[in-house]
Amino acid sequence: MTGPTPPPEEAERPFRRVLVAVELSPAAESFVRDLRWLRTLGTTDLVLVHVRQAGELDPEVCHARLRALGSYLRGDGFEVQQKMGTGHPSKEVARIAADTGASVIVVGSKSRREGHTGDVALDVIRRSEVPVLLVRTRDAPPDAPAMDPLALDAPSHPVPERVLFATDFSVAAARALSWTEKLVSLGIRRIDLLHGRPPGGTKKVEAERELGRLAERLALAGAEEVNPRVSPVEAARAIMVAAADDPLPLVVMGTHGRGFLSRALMGSVAREVARKVEAPLLLVPD
Repeated sequence: MTGPTPPPEEAERPFRRVLVAVELSPAAESFVRDLRWLRTLGTTDLVLVHVRQAGELDPEVCHARLRALGSYLRGDGFEVQQKMGTGHPSKEVARIAADTGASVIVVGSKSRREGHTGDVALDVIRRSEVPVLLVRTRDAPPDAPAMDPLALDAPSHPVPERVLFATDFSVAAARALSWTEKLVSLGIRRIDLLHGRPPGGTKKVEAERELGRLAERLALAGAEEVNPRVSPVEAARAIMVAAADDPLPLVVMGTHGRGFLSRALMGSVAREVARKVEAPLLLVPD
């Protein structure tokens, strides 16, 4: 199903309407708190989506908690829609994103200290036809009550001061570059360009030349500081090392293929980075 086509002025505001997939648990409070920084990217509309599973809380309780999250975000200046789905979580998230015209999907993902990013988050990436932003969730205390006002009023996720754009010079990376340019237009002025070059990969001189071309393009887009780097190690490891530098960046990279992808078709580098990187990660399908 194809979603509504945004008017021309909305095309210049790529983060205006964002779908947020939420769990209804104490950990969701910290995730909601972290959404405040999206305002710096021009987000004004949020579509909160919870996909209810068999055996979960009573539907009325789920609706009440979703409304409470929506009320909190409205108080923070967002326009908010609440949607409750049933069935396959990632399919429902992708469907509602198309129906509501969301241009980005935000999914909370668990810390790498817990061993993995949630299967639902990775499945959303494989199915989505729009970029997916993974944001690490903070663990709530085991006995934390739902919708604790003190938890919600805590400081939010820091606004990224830089973008780390990882490229393999593919078609998928080219589309991710266009989103990096959009981020520059929204005020992020430092861009780190990274190409992981394992043995047998693109020759270093060729990679440096291509990164130089990309750096010129981003400078023309308004970036004030562009730092190109060719790493001698394989891409996933290079990205994770670069993304650990302080301050944490917003990592941007492309994924190969789009739509209803099988696990095999999702880029192995994107999958590895999504599982382990601590920084927020914007994955752009080609």
